[in-house]
Amino acid sequence: MLVCYSLLPISLPITKGTYDEKCFLAACCLLLAVCFLAGCASNLIEPINVLDTKIINYPELGVISTKNIGDRLVAKGVRTTGPSLRITKAAQFDFFNLVGCAYTVSPGEYFQIGILNDKATDKKAAKTFDCFGPAIYKMTSSDGKSNGNCGGSINSGNICTDSKEYFLYGFNYHRAPLNQGFNRVKLTEKTIEGEPNFVQELIYNGRTGNQVKFVYREFSSDMIRAAFSQEVQYDLSQSPIIGFKALRMEVISADNTQISYRLIKNFD
Repeated sequence: MLVCYSLLPISLPITKGTYDEKCFLAACCLLLAVCFLAGCASNLIEPINVLDTKIINYPELGVISTKNIGDRLVAKGVRTTGPSLRITKAAQFDFFNLVGCAYTVSPGEYFQIGILNDKATDKKAAKTFDCFGPAIYKMTSSDGKSNGNCGGSINSGNICTDSKEYFLYGFNYHRAPLNQGFNRVKLTEKTIEGEPNFVQELIYNGRTGNQVKFVYREFSSDMIRAAFSQEVQYDLSQSPIIGFKALRMEVISADNTQISYRLIKNFD
């Protein structure tokens, strides 16, 4: 049996026919592969950074907060906001082949990572697409199910759009268009919050008389800098304002279970 494998995600078993017929079918497979590669000779996504990243205070400055003993009182965070594309329900992007396979992208939300420029030709005007990702997709049939021809192989790519058309820019830079389920794709804005690489925090550790106790800790998430901690205590009869390094905060009330306080200045 002569089996023809092209770069498309299919195999064509050639078991019957004359030698010339088999050669003709094999040539067709080769032609499909060449056409596929020609379609792949496309532009690369140009990376851009359109994300807005800010350092934020936990809690906000000037706001009275109450925490329990052992809780983190003060820290800094990183808030990242930017344009995004949201898949609300599994969406199928059609893939050109002979057995009707599609790329199914699971629900998720993806930041914009770059742009794709289509140059003008005699047949079409120049276009610019915003690209979002990376998105994980798997090969399925057009209804999102796996079968013998569309075996569910998993890969990653980016979803590009000019707000009118959408396509998955994936395997070998091939474009798989979205031809159905347009209501499952939405352009929006995404915000995530996390910790900076270098973390400083103050933890409440209880009260004895007029003395309030805390634990200061600092550590680096990339593990280059060794973790450090130090116990500190303050006499509230001297002042309700306490400080450690650049930190300043006012203690409103404190006992052996919780503390209320107002952050005046965070760590640098």
